Order: sequence, then structure tokens, then C-alpha cells
Amino acid sequence: MPLPAEISAADTLLPQPPQLGPRLDALYQWIAQAQRPQTSDDCMQTSDNCLQTSDNRMQPYDNLWDCCCDHGYLGIHLLKNALCPRVHLVDQASHLIDALHPRMATYGITGYRALSADASELRFAEQQTHLII
Repeated sequence: MPLPAEISAADTLLPQPPQLGPRLDALYQWIAQAQRPQTSDDCMQTSDNCLQTSDNRMQPYDNLWDCCCDHGYLGIHLLKNALCPRVHLVDQASHLIDALHPRMATYGITGYRALSADASELRFAEQQTHLII
């Protein structure tokens, strides 16, 4: 029996990411909602802070920064579900950042940036939108 179009053969060979705990899951759900295209009416009804474009659509964030990312579980879920074009995982503990690369490879995840840095010293490009957690 062939696999459904949204599931590739490679996806079936990779382990599933660890389940998120209640707090990380709440953050994930909030981000997922913030990243979906919205109209200005959606934002008025939910009183979210949305970035409005000239065609009256709400713009998702260009960059998501998971500061104090620990083991990267939130980032794994964000990347696995393609919720943001650029995900940056930041933690001061360099051993946690070093362990992220093999962990991400285990789940077949690429396209992220991992930094061992103090989150208070990060600088952000002004021409892009950033969600910092």
C-alpha cells in the first residue's frame, strides 16, 4: 500500500521527536497560531499583536529565536512542522549546543542555527521580523 502524499518513506524511518511537556506544548501551539496567515479581522478578534502587510494580510515571523533552548525540543517540533523559515537555538551551555547537532540529525532536521551565547547579547536584523522566546 503506498504512503499518503504528505508522508515520505524517509519520514517513516526516522524516530518521532520527544513529546512536549505542557508548557512547551502551550508555546508551540501559540507559535503555530501566530505563524499561520491571518487577516486583520483575525487579529482584532483575538487581540493578538500582528504585523500587517499592505494587502491586509498578517505576516508570519521571519525568524524564531529559542533562547535557553536546553535540549532543543521546541525547536525540533517547530522545524519538523516547518513553522518558521529560520529557527535559531540559543543556550549559554555549550555542551547543550554541541549535543543539538547529533540530536537534530537523529530526527532528520536541518536548516537551523545553533549558538552558544548569552541571549542578552544577541543582535537582530531590523529589516526582518523576530519572535524571541
